[in-house]
Amino acid sequence: MPANQFTASFRRVTRSAGVAIALALVSQTGAANPSEKAAELANAVCAACHGNNGLSISDTIPNLAGQRATYLENQLRALRDGSRKSGVMNAIATQIPEAELRGLAAHYAAMPGAQVGSGRSTPLATLAGSKMAFPSDYREKFQHYLTMNFPATRQVRKFFASPSLLENIAAGQTPAEGAAVLVEVYAAQLDDKRQPVMGTDGFFQAEKLLFYTGMAVGKGWGESIPAMLRNGDWQYAVFGQDRSPRQGFSQGECLACHKPLESTHYLFTQKSLAETRAKRL
Repeated sequence: MPANQFTASFRRVTRSAGVAIALALVSQTGAANPSEKAAELANAVCAACHGNNGLSISDTIPNLAGQRATYLENQLRALRDGSRKSGVMNAIATQIPEAELRGLAAHYAAMPGAQVGSGRSTPLATLAGSKMAFPSDYREKFQHYLTMNFPATRQVRKFFASPSLLENIAAGQTPAEGAAVLVEVYAAQLDDKRQPVMGTDGFFQAEKLLFYTGMAVGKGWGESIPAMLRNGDWQYAVFGQDRSPRQGFSQGECLACHKPLESTHYLFTQKSLAETRAKRL
């Protein structure tokens, strides 16, 4: 996938990820009275991004508390019929029956809205942190398989894959325990017009390492994650420059963002992984 398409897709998905988490399990309950399940769903799933009180855990996720029920209903209907585009929610919204849609919208509308100075909600314990450890030997053992420019954030990112992941993809197998991707995220060098400096290879020139992101598979790692968010046994992580886990990180957005990619083993970059493996043969 070209970098500009990848970036646009990622941003559309992450903007909708919070709503996806809030509503994803509604269609699985089978409740006779959808409103009776609304609080249970909100606390068990929606709180992953929106908090137990409807106030989100991040500045990039919308608050749902105090929103008008009609507004929430209309947004969901638009996602369901495709008139509002979302890489995550279009597929999920089609699974939500009308009665259940109204029940959850009413649940959030009944909550008090955010007050001036309201803090963020605390991430759900089941999604806070990650079981992925930083692969300290990745530079020696992992394969660099992709570099991408991210113009919107003026970043360039370098993707590395574990040998086992490359083998799994080449064999058409589901990534198994030990499969991992690590991404180095760099700030791009800027010119006097504050625009990224392009290298001779077509990628932004990296100036400063900002942080790392990663995803890895471990046996049973998906068992504690709600089914409609679960990405097999993948878990996600963010690490600082010192390679320590980022404090306050929640996997909710990552899981929702990758959820539609089941056919590619929850990987945005499966094509690049397959091509890299083929070149090594």
